[in-house]
Amino acid sequence: MAQAIFKHWFVDFEFPNEEGKPYKSSGGEMVESELGLIPKGWTVKRLNEIVEIKRGASPRPIQDYLSSKGMPWVKISDATASKSKYISSTKEYIKFEGVSKSKRVLPGTLLLSNSATPGLPKIILIEACVHDGWLIFDNYNGLPKEYLYYLLLFERTNLLSLSNGSVFRNLKTDILKQYKVIIPEKKYIDIIKLTLQSINDAIKINEIESARLINIRDALLPKLMSGQIRVPIEDQ
Repeated sequence: MAQAIFKHWFVDFEFPNEEGKPYKSSGGEMVESELGLIPKGWTVKRLNEIVEIKRGASPRPIQDYLSSKGMPWVKISDATASKSKYISSTKEYIKFEGVSKSKRVLPGTLLLSNSATPGLPKIILIEACVHDGWLIFDNYNGLPKEYLYYLLLFERTNLLSLSNGSVFRNLKTDILKQYKVIIPEKKYIDIIKLTLQSINDAIKINEIESARLINIRDALLPKLMSGQIRVPIEDQ
């Protein structure tokens, strides 16, 4: 639903005009830009003009820092394993002494995969470290991260055309920073932020609850299989 709303407003330019009618199909004024026709009052900017892009880092050799506990270690597989826009847990951890050799991110940070499965945006819900297969987005200059998330999602096909490598594709960070995108007028960004808020909150709650249930399942299943826990069967 959130993707459909974003596409209708910011890809098809059918956001509601002052009369509540779809802008483009109701004759809204369009002007020429570097990226084709866009609504009057909207602009085209490079990604590095609207957000700071940094690359993750990995402690080396990574095998010396992997652990069964410690700081959550976000891998590309943590993103591809879930269709959710959020990452609320990781399968692996690194020792705390490896944190300074990596890039630590706080809950709410927007990430973009840079290798293996490039161009995949995710918002992380936990404090964690990310390796050099991730790009970190920071300092959004007034743009809500949810808007940037859907912007990157809809631009993914074009972003993949910038990747290099025949087996493992990678996004060149410098090229990504120069990538041009369409930026709406602020009033429409503010409106869409409120419109998507309830949807995003529902997604986030479901993601957290799903992660909690998975942890309970993973803790109980081995005990059930080994007979440490027995489930009473009531007489019919």
